[in-house]
Amino acid sequence: MSANKNAMTRCKILDDLLSNRYHNNSLDDLTEKVNYRLSEMQCQYEGQTEFNQVSHA
Repeated sequence: MSANKNAMTRCKILDDLLSNRYHNNSLDDLTEKVNYRLSEMQCQYEGQTEFNQVSHA
């Protein structure tokens, strides 16, 4: 389950970012923005100790 942790959240964030047709984001931009939003969510849920971030090869 750890491989899919927060998968729906990441998909929702990516959907929001890619739905905006006025911004052309590179893979690095998308990765940075998804990680930023995930870290914001982590701050909101203080009880959570582990949070997976998106990485690309």
